[in-house]
Amino acid sequence: MDDKFELNHAVGLFTQQTTTINGLWTVYAAATFAAAGYGFAASPLSPRIAAAVTVGFLAFAIGHSQLLRQGLQINRQLQDDISGFMLSKPGCSPFEPSIKMLVSNANPPWISLAIHLLIDICVVVALWARVKWLAS
Repeated sequence: MDDKFELNHAVGLFTQQTTTINGLWTVYAAATFAAAGYGFAASPLSPRIAAAVTVGFLAFAIGHSQLLRQGLQINRQLQDDISGFMLSKPGCSPFEPSIKMLVSNANPPWISLAIHLLIDICVVVALWARVKWLAS
């Protein structure tokens, strides 16, 4: 049995991790539209309903951002490992330019997490913009 880890294995892991990250963004988009949809509902929301939806969405957003951060960090490490390997062994693959282009697309975690936070804030603002406050 050959347990040798090859460049193609690392590229496969990178691609799988990228697919996982894209899947996380897809789930996040669905949850974001659902939560923001409450803010654009035809009828005004009560503060109690808005608070419940906000707490649920923020709990989801915090958990999601942690999963996303982990996935992005793994992808960046794979990017470093693949790039380092190819630098140490020039010409190791006829697909070297394609592999370099593939791994160059790994986002730094801070960019995605900053976008995540900005969208989270927009969702909460959209949700609370439709709250009907009782006159005191």
